[in-house]
Amino acid sequence: MSLFLEFTDFMAGGGLYGTPIDKIDMAPQLAAIFVQIKNTLGLIKSGPVARNVEFSHIEDDLNPSTITGEYTTASTTFDPADTVQADLNRKLRMTAVSGGLNVYLQSADGLMTIRRTVDTQALIAGDSNWELVAGTGANKAAGTIFYILLPKPDEEAASRDTSKIRTRRKGFCRVFERALEETKTRMGIDLYAVPAELQHQAMMRTMEAVNEMNAAVIRDHIYITGGVPVLEDNRLMTGIIQQLRDPELDGSNSDPLTFNATSVWGATFGKVHLDGMIRKLFDAGGLDATDRDHAFIVHPDEKEKISILDESLRREGVDWRKAGYTVTTFISKLTGEEYPIHVDRAWPSGMMGLLDFNRIERRDFDGDTWGMGEVSLNTTRARKQQVSGQFGMSVKNVDKSHVLAHTVP
Repeated sequence: MSLFLEFTDFMAGGGLYGTPIDKIDMAPQLAAIFVQIKNTLGLIKSGPVARNVEFSHIEDDLNPSTITGEYTTASTTFDPADTVQADLNRKLRMTAVSGGLNVYLQSADGLMTIRRTVDTQALIAGDSNWELVAGTGANKAAGTIFYILLPKPDEEAASRDTSKIRTRRKGFCRVFERALEETKTRMGIDLYAVPAELQHQAMMRTMEAVNEMNAAVIRDHIYITGGVPVLEDNRLMTGIIQQLRDPELDGSNSDPLTFNATSVWGATFGKVHLDGMIRKLFDAGGLDATDRDHAFIVHPDEKEKISILDESLRREGVDWRKAGYTVTTFISKLTGEEYPIHVDRAWPSGMMGLLDFNRIERRDFDGDTWGMGEVSLNTTRARKQQVSGQFGMSVKNVDKSHVLAHTVP
């Protein structure tokens, strides 16, 4: 179905010039556009409605199976990189009465296994209550990954609950609006191919708003002062980039999975940058979920660079009448999985995103979905219409499920 037919259908009962029109719900027409467009906005699914301009979503995730730290054999000291006591106790299932010999740590290379020798709750920096169970006895430097091993003795009762206190993340809605005016002169002109001026203008202004919406879900940045978001009447929403870089919305970028591509993977663009982003996602646990839907989002500059990767290795096809080549999918050398590549001109140049679109939701404001209605400035010569609506966005599991690379060479 064409967009024009969709827009004329919704106006079927509008009446002639001068007939009062109540606000018309255009949410189905907007949803039809979202299905057809090939940009970031078109990939985002609709989630629960927002019931306030500031809304929240709750995050719940798996406890990690590893811990990072340093072990010194001479002093039998384990120094964890994580210094948050509650997180350490949860990861290691430690309580005041049960811990000790039930907690083993094995280095990622498998060459060292250590275990705790005391039954105490606190695991402090430079904790010396560990012994070497197996291994070479060589020190393990800071940053070493240890797998957590928690054997369960037959005679003990059930271990302590390790459910993580759920995290609440915020988001904000933004109003999108366009106005259109219908004059008697314009209605009387033979515009050829435009059988209904009002329907045509509604379609055109909605498409303009959709382009703005797409840029907003990527680039919008709510104003923050003193570490607190400011709810202004002309507020912006919280876009994907802001939520990935500043998930706490306090004005300081913690960048949980944001990387300088040139520094980390080199100054010559290549497959190493795409594979590197997938590896960061893998190491963070973002590929553990079975319901994920990852895709690369790139600017046209990066898309053209990707499309000439391996160009020297390609064989010419049998159809010599066609020229040109593009790459729409990247195959990971780590997992063998295929990742779609989407190009979006609203995405910043020099930046690439590897996003899980099952963890990004559009949150339409309850009672203020996309619609059209008359405004009060009507005269005998013209009447004015307004198309408008309001929505925000939730980006979930920003520390595990999405990777952002900037300064792409």
